[in-house]
Amino acid sequence: MPPPPRRNATLCLLTLTLLVSFIDRNLLSTMFEPLNKELGLTDSQLGFLSGVAFSVCGALFGLAMGWLTDRLNRKHLLVCGITVWSLATAAQGLATSYWQLLLTRVLVGIGEATGGPVAHSMICDLFPPDERGRALSVWNTAIPAGTLLGLLLGGGITGSLGWRAAFIIVGLPGVVLAALVGLCAREPVRGGTERPHEELLESDDEGWSAMLTPTSSPAEVNTTTWQTTALAALRFHTDGAVLARGRRSSWRGRNGRRRASSC
Repeated sequence: MPPPPRRNATLCLLTLTLLVSFIDRNLLSTMFEPLNKELGLTDSQLGFLSGVAFSVCGALFGLAMGWLTDRLNRKHLLVCGITVWSLATAAQGLATSYWQLLLTRVLVGIGEATGGPVAHSMICDLFPPDERGRALSVWNTAIPAGTLLGLLLGGGITGSLGWRAAFIIVGLPGVVLAALVGLCAREPVRGGTERPHEELLESDDEGWSAMLTPTSSPAEVNTTTWQTTALAALRFHTDGAVLARGRRSSWRGRNGRRRASSC
């Protein structure tokens, strides 16, 4: 088992990787209005780019990446994934048509499909069973944080420098992160933190009584429940706000063109 400083450093890198991935994937949601004006994208095209193209590719390639995670060096696989999605994010700023945006968006989904399987596998091999829940909860904090930062950065940079600059400025630093992961992260031994088979057999003798015995106080359970509910509410709110903004932006764009044509 790696020493605690090395385990914690690798966990920080994995958490930072998840944070960057959620920042990159949420950038497009803040750019519906400028993309509609400059490239003439329809509501259907914007919806496909922001939802279907990314989600379907991420789901399909996530299965493939899980298979590769069990067979290849996980650190090298993650470095390749970060590099692909970071360069693809920056390349979106150079797109001049819907099909170019679609291709780069698909590449972002493919690259980010490596993050989940690799991180879960490495965390399970870095931390013993009694510490994995805490480590995974730290890693998962990057999801709402990355969603929030992606919307803030996308909206702020797009408003001041334009949507092309936003993609490039946010995407290219991911290449530095890939190099940092390659240099500093350590590939843990597979199964190195698992308990011996004899201990597992002894723990099975406890049966259902162990499962029904509370291990946390009611206050801790309530705190965990409220934290989970708050994170879900934040994600629902941000996704709803993005969709509402996209609808308002598209409506204003169409209404402005109708007024201009009538004049």
